[in-house]
Amino acid sequence: MSVASAMTAGDLYGFAALFLIALAAALMLLRSKVLKLTKNIALVRVIHLVLSSAAGLFLALHISSLFLPPVSTGILLGYAAVIASVVAWLTGTAFLQKVKDSLFFHGVLSSILIPLSMMHVAATSTNLPMYWSQILLVATAAVVFANAALHIKRALSSVPR
Repeated sequence: MSVASAMTAGDLYGFAALFLIALAAALMLLRSKVLKLTKNIALVRVIHLVLSSAAGLFLALHISSLFLPPVSTGILLGYAAVIASVVAWLTGTAFLQKVKDSLFFHGVLSSILIPLSMMHVAATSTNLPMYWSQILLVATAAVVFANAALHIKRALSSVPR
């Protein structure tokens, strides 16, 4: 059994960013149900923007607290997640400007961002026991494959026969 090191403020910022990103994604996945309750698309969008903006703030705090050159696979995955989050943010902004197909790209990049973040956490966290890291990676892989299967099913069902 290994002893985990104390969690730093930078670690907490990273976990807060990950939580807020997941919450913003879950809100969009459940938006039809939320819309049935609120009947206000503007409110749902504002909540999504607030959650995403707060996630970006915590991500910036995380990076500024723990900046390291990419010397390991885990840190490299973290920087890849940051790049995906910036591009997802840009495509979300493009959607607000009504740019064609931007919502599709926003969803795809968000689907890439979260697994990259989870792999970053599993590979770099000294605060998680190894079995939790493995569970995290298996669960992430399961969600990615389920998402891919859903997209393949949708793509095949839209092909004329």
